[in-house]
This record gives sequence, structure tokens and C-alpha cells, in this order.
Amino acid sequence: MRRSICFCHPNHAIAGQKGTWSFIYTSSGDLPKGTKIKFDLLSKERPFDWQIPQISSKDENTIWAKLPNGKSLIPTLKESDAFEFTLPSAIKTGENFSIFIGSPSLKPEKGNTCQTYVQRKRLFNLYIDPKGDGNYKDPEVFALDVKGNILKVLRIITPSVVARNKRFDVIVRFEDEFGNLSNNAPEGTLIDLSYDHLRENFNWKLFVPETGFINLPNLYFNEPGVYRIKLKNLSTQETFFSWPIKCFAECDLNLFWGLLHGENVRFDSTENLENCLKSFRDESVFQFYATSPFDSEEETSPDNWKSICHHITEFNEDDRFITFLGFQWVGDPKEEGLRQIIYSKDEKPILRKKDLKNNSLKKMYKSYQPKDLLSIPSFTMGDVSLLNFEDFNPEF
Repeated sequence: MRRSICFCHPNHAIAGQKGTWSFIYTSSGDLPKGTKIKFDLLSKERPFDWQIPQISSKDENTIWAKLPNGKSLIPTLKESDAFEFTLPSAIKTGENFSIFIGSPSLKPEKGNTCQTYVQRKRLFNLYIDPKGDGNYKDPEVFALDVKGNILKVLRIITPSVVARNKRFDVIVRFEDEFGNLSNNAPEGTLIDLSYDHLRENFNWKLFVPETGFINLPNLYFNEPGVYRIKLKNLSTQETFFSWPIKCFAECDLNLFWGLLHGENVRFDSTENLENCLKSFRDESVFQFYATSPFDSEEETSPDNWKSICHHITEFNEDDRFITFLGFQWVGDPKEEGLRQIIYSKDEKPILRKKDLKNNSLKKMYKSYQPKDLLSIPSFTMGDVSLLNFEDFNPEF
């Protein structure tokens, strides 16, 4: 059975790059006159998302299509990020229908701007309705890879606290101007690593790795003090420093960084918790994170909570990234306020305000031990979340 063909030109993009992008569709069957074709960029119009083109032949960031006979076709705006074409003539099996976004003049400094974050197989959807009544079914899919831009920043991830002569690891991230991992650097680029009180046998020169990051093991400091590791790009002579590292003569404490209540800029934790957790772990390099959906069933359905529990268990990894199961519980203003409830263990139920056994903090506290959960007052000066702290239970 013949299948439709979808391909992009070029087949990859550089984060933040301006250009003119073509999406070529070869139909597996005849498309009659009046066929409607909807092209969806799947962009949410955030500053870092793929730029939405304009519908104007005079604009340098526009969208148009070409028919097999070479004539151009201008779409109408169907949705905020989707455009609809209506075929003025039939397209036969095996003929190409090409969609372009960018500059009609093909000027390199003009055109449509790619998203500013790296993504493997960035998708664009194409919907075909041969009857022309707007009843679209499953889409055809275009895919291209978005790669990191030119190497701009060396980010050094270190512990905040270490003990003298105790070995620790450092992660170096090679990033573009948007914070993406990148190996887009001139061939032969070398990075010099150093810090104060350098040991005589310590002299490292680093290449830019294909992965965009590298782990440097077994570093240590001989004397107590405050240190910053320095990396120097020997090609550009730019110098980058880590955040301060406090070295104690003896230390049995650690300092960890993370969020107990917070959202990711790119990924909504309710819609896409997996990518949210990956971003906090791998890009923000957090060491812990807690979820914080609201307790109401409208906000967090039983299926959503089940999925949250699953991902929290899957991502929890000792000595790397600790995940906590949490949610927001809205109590009575002034007396209870808004609470962030965080469990100390996985696979626990969400406690809903509408349930009789969970409609007050006192009832909830009777069902749990202080070691089981944390109850953190949040936004205590808000209209709905106001709390006067008169009946505050310090054990929880």
C-alpha cells in the first residue's frame, strides 16, 4: 500500500537560528479541488518556542505553499499556531505540496526563528481533509532535530560544601547562549581547568565532548578555604568560574539545592511531569524536587495522581536526585490557609478537602505521624491562603 511522504528541508535546525524552512508532502492518493490542508506548528507562542509566521506576502516572516504547477497559495489563520490551505486545483498521487515558513526573498538575515531549546524530532502536524468540510482526522507528521547553537558558556556544577582532602566530582556543561548543551565549537578547541593552590601534577586540558558535558572525578582541596574552579577557553580566551565552594577542615554536613514548590518554565508538571523532572535533574542540576498539584479532583484527577506517583518513584535516585510526593491542600482562610503537603514516602494518597476525613488539618494530623509528612504554610498573606498562625502545629 502506497504511503504519504513527509520530509523537511533542511532536516535539522540550530536553536535560535533564523531561516526559511520547507515542509514537503507527497500524497499517497489523489487530492481533489477544495481539499483543506491544515499545518500546525505545535507552538505555544512562548518567547522560546518556534516563531509563528505572519500571513502577508510583504513580511519577512511569512507562510505560503507551492502547488505542483508552481503557483503559490496563501493560507488563512485557523488557530493561533495553525494555518489552513484550500486547494484551488487537484493534486495527483505522487505530486508534491510544499509549505514554506520564513522569508520569500531567502535573505539569510531574515526569516522565521527556530525555537531556542534543543529537541530531538521536533514535530509539525499536517492534517488532510479531502472532503473540504473541516473534519480532520489523524495527522501526517514532519520531524526535524533542533541542535545546540555555537558554544558560548562553560557552566561548572560543583558541591557547595566539601571537606579537606575529601574527593568530589565536578560536572562541566558546554552550553550555547540559550543554556542548551552544545558541542558546536571550532575543531581543536581546548579548555584549561585550574583553581588556587593547584597541585603540581594537576594540569588538565579538556576537549569539547560530543555529548556537551563531561564529568571530572576525584578533585579535592588540600587546605580549608573558599574556592572557585576556573575554566578558560583557550580559543576565545574567555574565563568562567564555578560558584564558591566552601572547604572545611572537617565536615560531616552537606548542602543540597532544589525546589519543594515550583514550576518549570518549559514543562507544566501536570501535563508533562516526566520532562519536567528531567529538566530539573539534568539542566537545572537540582538534587531534590517535590510535586505540588492542587488537591481538588478538577485540578488533579485520580489518573493524574496515579501518574504523578509513578514518575516520582521512577525518578528517585539515591546520591543524585531525590523526588518527593507532594500536593497543595486549600484549608479555611486564616485558620488553616494553603498548605503544601509533602510525604516522606512514595505511593501515598492525595488528601482532598472535600473528603470528610481530610476536611481539616487536625483530622489529617491524627491519621499521620510527624515523620510521615511536612505541612508547609504557603502564600500566607493571600486573600484565600491567609494564615494567622494562631493554631500552628510545629510537629508537622
